[in-house]
Amino acid sequence: MLHKLRSELEGQYPPGCAKVLEEIEKSFVFEMFNSQVALSVGNLIVQISQEYKEDVIVRITRESDELTVFQYVGNSKSQRNIDFALAKRNTVLKTGHCSLWAMAQELTNGGLEDIFQENSNCLPVGGAFPIYVGKQLVATIAVSGLRDGKDHKVIEDALCSYLNKEIPVFKGKLI
Repeated sequence: MLHKLRSELEGQYPPGCAKVLEEIEKSFVFEMFNSQVALSVGNLIVQISQEYKEDVIVRITRESDELTVFQYVGNSKSQRNIDFALAKRNTVLKTGHCSLWAMAQELTNGGLEDIFQENSNCLPVGGAFPIYVGKQLVATIAVSGLRDGKDHKVIEDALCSYLNKEIPVFKGKLI
C-alpha cells in the first residue's frame, strides 16, 4: 500500500516542502505542555473538525510514559481509525517530525525507505504532529477520520489558534 501511495504522489512535493513542514513544527513549540493543555488543544481540534461534518478520532499521547492524556472518538469511528492514528504517531516517533514530513522528505530527498516498508507500523500521511517543549518531544497529537489532508490541517489550525501563531504555507499535497 505505501509503495503504491508513494508512486501515486511522485511530483506532488516541490523541493523544499519538507523544510516548510519543519518550519511549521518550529512554530508549534510549547513553553509547557501538560494534561490541561492537552485537554484544551484536543477539544479545540474536535471543535474545528466539526466544520468538516465528518467524525474524527483525536488522540494525544504523553510520550514520557506513552499514556493517552486525551482521546475523542466520533460516533461513526472505529478501532480502524484509532489504528491509523497510532500508525501516524509511530511515524512521528520514528522521525521526530509530523507524519506528513516523512512523505515529503522521501519524495524530495529520499532516505526514509524503512518507513515505507509494509511492516513498519508507520503511516507517513498527514494527521500526526510532535509536541515539543524546547527541544524535547513531550507528546504527540494524532487525528484520523477526515479526508484530503484535513487530518493534518485540523491539527495545524488548532495549534495556530491555541498558540496564536501564523505559519508558512505548505505547497505540497495534503494527504
